[in-house]
Amino acid sequence: MLYEMKIKPAQRMPVLVSVFALVFSLASCSDFFSTPLFPGAARDPSRLIPPVTVNNVDDLILKSENNPALALAVLQKIQAALKGLSEDEARRLQVAALKAAANAVAIGPSLFNSLGGMPTSLKQGQMRDLLADALKGIPNLPETGAALVAVIPDPEGDKGNFDAFTKSAKTDDLVFASLTLVAAEVKENGSNLKDYIASFNASDQLPPQADLAVRIAQAAAKKIQIDGEALTIPLHDILRELNLI
Repeated sequence: MLYEMKIKPAQRMPVLVSVFALVFSLASCSDFFSTPLFPGAARDPSRLIPPVTVNNVDDLILKSENNPALALAVLQKIQAALKGLSEDEARRLQVAALKAAANAVAIGPSLFNSLGGMPTSLKQGQMRDLLADALKGIPNLPETGAALVAVIPDPEGDKGNFDAFTKSAKTDDLVFASLTLVAAEVKENGSNLKDYIASFNASDQLPPQADLAVRIAQAAAKKIQIDGEALTIPLHDILRELNLI
């Protein structure tokens, strides 16, 4: 039997207010994503992200920081937006790409979960164990590694822009990018991370992802020595533990 819901006159105002609040909330989401939500969006998050510009990139990164799928879409839109930009505009997007990449793989939360918090120091070998643990739950690694290689200036062929990029980037963003690239390389090759790191030699001829990880790590180490930048965990120790410097 069907029952008709009757709303008394005194109840109509709160109900209408709730409906208008819901409509306003959905309209706000629509503004951010540039299109209303629809079933296909869950399968293709990139359809929710507008073209990236230097003016909207920070806002898009902020709004996607807790959603790895959307963060990856932002990173890939950054990659698509680089063509035809001035060096300064491109550099701003390249630096922003580091944060988008960290969000896409959720590497910070993954490490913190493995750590059970953020310690003030690490024992020898602990970082390898932590990253190996975190690697099990890190999403989007192959796609994120490939996008970083495409977005970041070539350290050899475009050294001037690479140096300007690393100078503009924050040290912790560079370190997380280096870790992401190493993890992507390990996952792509189906390797065991601890064995991979144990036999890793930064001076060897390396594939693109691993080579870029080393170059970024070296740039971050230089910034640490010059500027004294650091997180709670000594960043230099992390890079050394992973044989990146």
